Amino acid sequence: MRIGIPRGLYYYYYQDFLIEFFKNLKEEIVLSPETNQKIIEEGSKLAPSEICLPVKAFFGHIKYLLDKCDYLFLIRFVKKYVNKFPLFGCPKFIGLPDLIKVNFNNPPILELVIDEDKEKEEESYLSLFSKFNLSKKEIKEAYEKAKKKNVINNKYIKDAEILVIGHPYVLFDKRLSLDLLNILNKRKIKYITSFQFYEKGFDFEKEKEYCWYFHRHLLFSSYWAKENNISGIIIISNFPCGTSPVINQRIKYICQDINILELIIDEHTQKESFLTRLESFWDMIKIKKK
Repeated sequence: MRIGIPRGLYYYYYQDFLIEFFKNLKEEIVLSPETNQKIIEEGSKLAPSEICLPVKAFFGHIKYLLDKCDYLFLIRFVKKYVNKFPLFGCPKFIGLPDLIKVNFNNPPILELVIDEDKEKEEESYLSLFSKFNLSKKEIKEAYEKAKKKNVINNKYIKDAEILVIGHPYVLFDKRLSLDLLNILNKRKIKYITSFQFYEKGFDFEKEKEYCWYFHRHLLFSSYWAKENNISGIIIISNFPCGTSPVINQRIKYICQDINILELIIDEHTQKESFLTRLESFWDMIKIKKK
C-alpha cells in the first residue's frame, strides 16, 4: 500500500513520527516534493480564493500525489487535552479533509481524526489502521517507536540575536517563507525559531485563554525573548491567516520594548521587497547596539 503524505501543514509537526510510523508498519510512503511555484499555482487554481497560502500550497501537494499513491494520509485535528486543558486545531486543521474531498471529488483518503473528546490520539491510530489487516499490537508498537523518534530540538543557540516566530509549515518551507532562515544564515545572523519552544508551549501558567494547540509555542517563545533581552523579533505569517492577527498582536504587546518586524507573505510577494525590509530591520538593530 502506497501512502501519500503532502509536504505541508501538519507534516512539519509530525514528519519524523509519520515516516517512522509507516516504516514500522512496512508501508510505502510517497512524499510530495518541497513547495515550489508550480505547486502554489496549481493549488491556487483549486483552493477557495479566500483561504490562506499554506492551504493553497497544500492543495498543490495533493494534486501532485493523486495518481502516485493508493491513499492520501490526512489529519483532522479537532481537540486534544494537555494537562487537562482542552486545546483546539485552527479551523483549517479541523476542516481540511472536507476541503480535499469536495475539491478533488472524494479521492481515497486515510483520515486520522484527533479528537480526544472521543478517543486518545493513540487510539485514533489503532482505530484507523486496524481496518488494514494489521493487529493492534503491530500498530501500537509502530506508534510507540515513532513517538520516540519525533523529538523536537529544544537546544537554544548561544547568544541568539533574533527570534523568528512562525508556524513550522511556514518557517521550514523555503517557498512559503521566501527562504528566510537561509537568508539569515548567509548574513551570519544568530537566530532561534519559535518551533524550538513547541513542547514548552504547554505551560498553562501564562496565556490560558489562548486555546489553539499549534499556537501556544508562538506565545511562549515571545516570553522567552522578553526575559532574555533578545535584540529583535521577526514574525512571519502567510496571508490571509485567520488566527495570526490575534496571536501576532498579543506577541507585540508582550514584547512591546523589542524591535519587531512583521512579514506577511502571499503568493504575489516578491523576494526583493522582502529583502529590503529585512536588511533595514537588521541595520536598525546594529545601530541600536552601538
